[in-house]
Amino acid sequence: MTPSAGAEIHRTCDAAKLGVRREHLVIGSRFFLIASPARPVECERLEARAVAGEVIDLDLFGTLTDRLGRAFQRLGLKRVPRDVTPTLAEYLARKANAAEANESST
Repeated sequence: MTPSAGAEIHRTCDAAKLGVRREHLVIGSRFFLIASPARPVECERLEARAVAGEVIDLDLFGTLTDRLGRAFQRLGLKRVPRDVTPTLAEYLARKANAAEANESST
């Protein structure tokens, strides 16, 4: 396998993680996904530096994240809200478990 083929497989796997199936991407979108991995890598590098307490260029970070968002939009990826609200049964079970834990610790 050539290095470029390995890179394409890797990026196709990344697309799959985002919920994108390769056969659903038009050729231009495939090229865009394969050819532009630098933005997310640089965003992650800057985030890691910020978490470590280093000063980062917030203008650069903002520009990169904005362009990354636009790239995802061009690929047809949309932000989909996920309902994280617990059901009534889950809420009551957690509350009961917390009460039991408090009683057993006293």
